[in-house]
Amino acid sequence: MLTIQLSNRDQLDVVVSDLTYVRVDGKWNYVCILLDLFNREIIGYSAGAKKDAQLVYKAFTTVKYKLDDINIFHTDRVNEFKNNIIDGLIDTFNIKRSLSKKGCPYANYIILSSACITACSSSCHKFSISFLVANGKSLASASPI
Repeated sequence: MLTIQLSNRDQLDVVVSDLTYVRVDGKWNYVCILLDLFNREIIGYSAGAKKDAQLVYKAFTTVKYKLDDINIFHTDRVNEFKNNIIDGLIDTFNIKRSLSKKGCPYANYIILSSACITACSSSCHKFSISFLVANGKSLASASPI
């Protein structure tokens, strides 16, 4: 398990991730966020109707940096992060895995707060996220209505 040191991190030294959900046209849709602890930049993201390993994998495909520059990938222990697809990805790019302590999902508090902000922003500010998520398009182009 990673002991999270919030300062003096290098870029891409530790990338943390979590999943959150938003209600779209009466159905749950999911958002995966990859966050660099160096500057709290969201370096990757994906959205879709299924909460699965493909959603996490898709978030990695949006990263603009070289994936082998990522040193540590920290997540909780849910199946979307701990499976053959994600294991293959982190092995291919020599990324070290860090998992939250069993029974302690709050160890991901940094990414959880970002995910909460994303979920709250999409509903409180009435972003045009419903069309974008439902059609699998990028959240980066979401705009207030």
